[in-house]
Amino acid sequence: VKEVDKTITILTECVGTSRVVSALAALARHKHANVRNKSAWFLAVCLELENAKEIVVKEGEKLWPAISSLLDNSSIEARTSAKKCCYLILGLMNGKSEVEALCNRYLTETKVKQVIESAEKYRNSSTAASSPGKTPSLPPKSTRRLSLTLNGQTKE
Repeated sequence: VKEVDKTITILTECVGTSRVVSALAALARHKHANVRNKSAWFLAVCLELENAKEIVVKEGEKLWPAISSLLDNSSIEARTSAKKCCYLILGLMNGKSEVEALCNRYLTETKVKQVIESAEKYRNSSTAASSPGKTPSLPPKSTRRLSLTLNGQTKE
């Protein structure tokens, strides 16, 4: 996790947080599940940065649809990271009404409701309750790559 924080920090210093979030939001709709999982996770990491509120307001046009699509993703890792994004954004803003006002600009009423419910579910989950403000570990590697141990030797 320290390496990820360092990478995100260096990347945001070089190109700016808005560009990083914009690129990650674009990757949220990628056809490969691992790319979506990682982009969702990195979005959550970016929303833990100091200037996250500015990012949410400035990049809302790209960020909200990306988070919304990740909430409907088939991958549990992507959905969990998207819920964390909602939870972090709800914590940054001055209550649900401000989040709803921002969401209403870019999402349908049903999706806005889903965003608020997802934030509350994440907050009430054991992950958020046991470690508030901490990023969950990286999503597991692809299931395509299996390691087998036969006679003390590992084969992939």
